[in-house]
Amino acid sequence: MIIRALDSNHDFTFGLGKQNYLSSQKAINENIETRLLEFLNNAFWNMGAGADWPRLLGTPGTKQEIILTCRAIILQSYGVNSVNSISADYRGSTRNIILSYNINTIYTSNFNVQMQINLAQLLGV
Repeated sequence: MIIRALDSNHDFTFGLGKQNYLSSQKAINENIETRLLEFLNNAFWNMGAGADWPRLLGTPGTKQEIILTCRAIILQSYGVNSVNSISADYRGSTRNIILSYNINTIYTSNFNVQMQINLAQLLGV
């Protein structure tokens, strides 16, 4: 798998030739992060992709649904064999979540990732 590298704002990187592309485990990780940041009905070419983040992060008592949604998105990502563990530190007052997961991929076993999902950042407000 080869995928274009993203910067800290999740925009494509340019100007470095082949260094702007990721492969192997880094590509799988970048793809998972991108897929987790997608939200439902946002892309006209794939309206069903992504999570319903505005509802999930704006409604109390959805922590388990968030975990199940993220697990499904990760498992459906290219190169992922299994999700060993997943947890979410949800802060409803800020509509922020810290997602931690451990996965097995076609390249690596027990790969740990921690990422933050912020609704304001997703919506660009």
